[in-house]
Amino acid sequence: MEPRIVVPPSLKDQVYDYLKEAIIRGELQFGSFYSVQWVASRLGVSRTPVREAVQQLQHEGLIDVFPYKGFTIKTISPAVIEEVFEVREAIESFCIKKLLAQYGSPVYGELMKSLEKTLAEQKYMVVHGKDAMDYWKLDKGFHRLIVEFCNNKVLREVYESISDKISSIALATLQDRRRFASASEEHALIFAKLKEGSQEAVNVNVAHLLSTKSLIMKTWEKWENNARIEDAFSAPRFED
Repeated sequence: MEPRIVVPPSLKDQVYDYLKEAIIRGELQFGSFYSVQWVASRLGVSRTPVREAVQQLQHEGLIDVFPYKGFTIKTISPAVIEEVFEVREAIESFCIKKLLAQYGSPVYGELMKSLEKTLAEQKYMVVHGKDAMDYWKLDKGFHRLIVEFCNNKVLREVYESISDKISSIALATLQDRRRFASASEEHALIFAKLKEGSQEAVNVNVAHLLSTKSLIMKTWEKWENNARIEDAFSAPRFED
């Protein structure tokens, strides 16, 4: 085996990962302004990698940047939720149909192995998992595999660009541990239909997406009625 050099992530990538996870976890709140200097001081780095990370997050549509002031977390609306799921349904349905046309091929076999492994990890998390973020990553990974094995770079880029836009509220739905189990069961049904090579896999996946969207919409309504969120919008706080 030839030796391989593992390149550690750059400071910019580390800052980006920290900020993105903080956004998804809800640790950076809607309605608050965060300055580059505040982030740099908090992480013990210079402002340059923070600026670069902020630019990437802005490009991904997760934050709004205000020159010389800082940035805020982009708000989530029912319209955005609806649009994200419309795009997800279109892309995932296309990819499943394309993959089913390759049923029995080596590529299809590799997809089944990867999905089965992810599904086993999800089932383990249902019983032993404690962190909703860990389960959310597996949940996201299940769907991402379908898109990746579709082998369409443009679709994959579009999918990645929209998949995190509502991640914070999607993660919030998993604070109820019962969703771990129900989502895992829905994934298992999708997997079973794919294993059979059945076109019904498309409909089962769409039903799963609709179920997820419904839960996210209900969570958004709770957020809207939450005094903390209302206060954040009516009286923005500045973190500097």
